[in-house]
Amino acid sequence: MKLNRNFHYLLVGLSLANIGDVIYIVGVISMIYSLTESATSSAFVPFTITFSMFISSVLTPLLIGKFNLKHLIEDKF
Repeated sequence: MKLNRNFHYLLVGLSLANIGDVIYIVGVISMIYSLTESATSSAFVPFTITFSMFISSVLTPLLIGKFNLKHLIEDKF
């Protein structure tokens, strides 16, 4: 099966972005652990990220209807 070239670029781009996110999170966890030498403190990093993503996914649909989307993406400069 031949994939569309644009879809292939999207797939590769998203894959690289996700790998970058994982490397960043592991780096932050490693830095927190090296500074505090506490596994508990290090465990709060992925918990905080996951909790923040959950809260934003709940609040976004509620807030999206309150703002004019065209106004949000206009260039202000």
